[in-house]
Amino acid sequence: MIKILNQLPENLLQLNANQLFQHIDNHTLIQLEGQIKRPLFISILQHGDETTGWDALKIFLSNHQNKLPRSLCIYFGNMEAAAQNLRQLEGQPDFNRCWPGRHKRQDETALVMAEVTRTVKAMNPFASVDIHNNSGRNPHYSGINSLNGDFVNLASLFSDTMIHFTSPDGIQSGAFA
Repeated sequence: MIKILNQLPENLLQLNANQLFQHIDNHTLIQLEGQIKRPLFISILQHGDETTGWDALKIFLSNHQNKLPRSLCIYFGNMEAAAQNLRQLEGQPDFNRCWPGRHKRQDETALVMAEVTRTVKAMNPFASVDIHNNSGRNPHYSGINSLNGDFVNLASLFSDTMIHFTSPDGIQSGAFA
């Protein structure tokens, strides 16, 4: 079951990713109103040990506390794994392989991801951004699931390097592509 909040819990921006579980449950959406109403959908911490999304959002939100330029809908993924700085807990599926796709998964996590997808798509988001860490010695890059000009344009705002990929199945960016 997803939880939807309309504001950040108090003092959330002072917390590190491994402390968020004290205030945020797995599969929480936080909707924040901005000057432009059509939201940007951002997903973070699908993998509990990939904290760059939260680190970047903390800075952005701290710099725009009084006035967001655009409404945001933020998906907080695996808070339980983030508490232990693990990709996922033993026995948990990989949250970023459970989004709607070609697979026919019907486990609890896949059903929750389908609910998140329906809820967010009903908001008609401007774009969807899924932030992950990089592993190893790789350059900063943007990944896109379509070579459509809108996808390339959005990705170019984040990096000069883009990677086009269509697998694995069940990923957030694929569900929103």
